[in-house]
Amino acid sequence: MKRILVLFALFAAAAGYAQTVEKQTFVYAVKQTDTLRLDRYVALTPDSRTKPCLMFVFGGGFVGGRRDNASFLSYFEYYARKGYVVVSIDYRLGMKKAMQAGTLSEETFPEAWITTLAMATGDLYDATAYVCDHASAWGVDKTRIVASGSSAGAITVLMGEYGICNGHPLARQKLPQDFNYAGVISYAGAIFDM
Repeated sequence: MKRILVLFALFAAAAGYAQTVEKQTFVYAVKQTDTLRLDRYVALTPDSRTKPCLMFVFGGGFVGGRRDNASFLSYFEYYARKGYVVVSIDYRLGMKKAMQAGTLSEETFPEAWITTLAMATGDLYDATAYVCDHASAWGVDKTRIVASGSSAGAITVLMGEYGICNGHPLARQKLPQDFNYAGVISYAGAIFDM
């Protein structure tokens, strides 16, 4: 009898982990020629409680990377199965734009860097505002939104947190007045969980 109970417990645990995770893609902003999308990952469960949201910003040195990079999929699915609504976002790649325009040089790098960070951080704020606008429909608890990133994405999250904590005008302008943000930084795949 004990073996049957142990097998049943293992099966139940495996079935819980094997929850189907649904991915949906949404356009959250259009800026000049850039259409910015986000992917939402949610475990399909009968649970109707609101869930925390984990925002993710990919890395790539502000010249490359993708929100739907297959190497991050297990991270997204893990947190979706843990009860988070996971959102992976696009953002504009400022350094790539400067390189393509032929305007990046040793002299112009500092200004290009500031512009790049402002673009990426503004896009993170816009994506977060989009999630807040859809929170009730998506089952997201707006008081429990965290952000993580990899490499350039981690820098973006850090800059976003800094802007919020210091009352930066961009943060005040783009985020809802009652926004409550708790930053979680991930650098190069090392996750520091709450």
